[in-house]
Amino acid sequence: MESGQEKRWNFPFTYFFRLKLRNFRDNVLGRKQILPLGILYLYAAMILVADSGSTKTDWRWVGKADRFQTSGYNPYVQGMEAVLNALKQDLLPHLSEERPKAIYFYGSGFSVSEYNEALTRWLIQHTGATMVRAEHDLLGAARAICQNQAGIAAILGTGSNSCFFDGENIVQSKGGHGYLFGDEGSGAYLGKCLVQKILNEELSSAFMQQILERLSCSTSIELRNRIHGKPKPNVALAALAPLILELSGEAEIQEIILGSFRAFVKTTLLKYPQIEHSLLGFTGSVAQYFEKWLHQALSEVGLRASVILHKPIDQLVIFHERFG
Repeated sequence: MESGQEKRWNFPFTYFFRLKLRNFRDNVLGRKQILPLGILYLYAAMILVADSGSTKTDWRWVGKADRFQTSGYNPYVQGMEAVLNALKQDLLPHLSEERPKAIYFYGSGFSVSEYNEALTRWLIQHTGATMVRAEHDLLGAARAICQNQAGIAAILGTGSNSCFFDGENIVQSKGGHGYLFGDEGSGAYLGKCLVQKILNEELSSAFMQQILERLSCSTSIELRNRIHGKPKPNVALAALAPLILELSGEAEIQEIILGSFRAFVKTTLLKYPQIEHSLLGFTGSVAQYFEKWLHQALSEVGLRASVILHKPIDQLVIFHERFG
């Protein structure tokens, strides 16, 4: 193989890859055979990584640029049966030509072993993968942000959550609790705050009417009922975030945005005793698009974000290439 080709395929492989490939060498080729780098690449390309929120799921193959996106899955909001039915419709068509040997799935709501085990069984049965790991999306955020270093990782997307990661495991978590009881700083929380102000007539009448017209609602009650009637009310609330960003030049909207991040800092981040001396990173679309106000809320209490990732999927793939 030419030097240019060798450099192209020469990237770190996980212990899992090396173990499987060593078994292949010993049992099929003979212990003293050297595996071509092309075989290493082909095996790595059979690994599929997923990062799933309530709104959407990003999927990417390890070792190549191929990726795709499906709807989001959250068993707390949808129920596990609905999640598996959605996966059957969304995922399997993308695997018609290529099937994974291993899947790493990180998903919102997958913090309960019952859900993780159900998803693991389903993926093994329907995709043919021989190794599946179903984990909470918080662990995915921590691995994407911190890799193998200690730090505090926070998710600000449709929902919100955070943890202290010691470089291997989550040892402490704060916040979250879902859109009904928490999720400060999230898209759902921003949307809920806007709707509350509309329902309570806390915005100027002209501005409130402008917002209702933009949402094709004649009254505030119609807006409330529309959101209540959605199968994923948290996603419906988070869908108001782009409008909030568009109207962020208005003082009344800036108050909502800053208030949301201040609430997240107070109820979540400041509960970590090690916060002032730890790497602090964020992932999620709200963290990215509302970055200016997030930095302001952090600076008010002497904190600073070291990294903000829109999507953790690329850094998750790097993590699994490096560490397994």
